[in-house]
Amino acid sequence: HDITAAGFAPSPNTRLIVAGGGSVNNTLLTLISNVFGMDVYRASSGNAAARGGALLAYAGVNGVNKMEELVSRHEFELVSKTDLKLYETLLWYEGKLCRLTETMFEECRKSALIKVTDKKG
Repeated sequence: HDITAAGFAPSPNTRLIVAGGGSVNNTLLTLISNVFGMDVYRASSGNAAARGGALLAYAGVNGVNKMEELVSRHEFELVSKTDLKLYETLLWYEGKLCRLTETMFEECRKSALIKVTDKKG
């Protein structure tokens, strides 16, 4: 889940704002917070997804360049605070798991347990 590879660089001021049906699941939000290493907030009022779409449309029409200008007008509640130690542990295990998976795949390919071909063959 290397979000920095996609050009996103979380900072201490970065937060995730969630909306929609999944935003009522506190267990899921805690997991998301610890996987991405950011505090998770949800809108205090209902219809947050629709409101978010409307705010983006407003920003596009009125030339608002900073999302913070729009977000600051609404109230959000902190749902899950990142456990930084757990986040760092997850990153460590992720690296180990990726290397293990690559090694296992390569060994299986070498021993012909896995055949890598193009779509035709």
